[in-house]
Amino acid sequence: MKKINLTFITVFLTIALAGFSVNAAPIYNVTDHPISVSTHHLSQSKIANVIIGAGLKRGWKMQKTGSSTIRARLDLRSHVAVVDIQFNKKVYNITYNSSKNLKYREGNIHRNYNNWIKNLEKDIAVALHEAATR
Repeated sequence: MKKINLTFITVFLTIALAGFSVNAAPIYNVTDHPISVSTHHLSQSKIANVIIGAGLKRGWKMQKTGSSTIRARLDLRSHVAVVDIQFNKKVYNITYNSSKNLKYREGNIHRNYNNWIKNLEKDIAVALHEAATR
């Protein structure tokens, strides 16, 4: 009887952990994404506004928390992702802050989170390039 219970528990844990690893991936943080040299003439405030606009287009709620920092929150159904965006005239960073219902555990998170961050990264880069060429 005890052998059956131990086998059942082992199988259950293996399946549960395998299910988690299929949907989980290491958190993707954007580190020192370069801002085009053509954008360096923009003021810090203008760069912040461009980043905020890029996030808003994808449904992120953007809140300026300092002269060079923005807190961004994405609510999709029951899922919530919160990131911090730090920037200067040369680079920007997008860093995980917190989440809800995204299976965050030990530096891993639901793989969709990384897609959202990659899209935000791309949108910011495009928006900054467009702002520089106006």
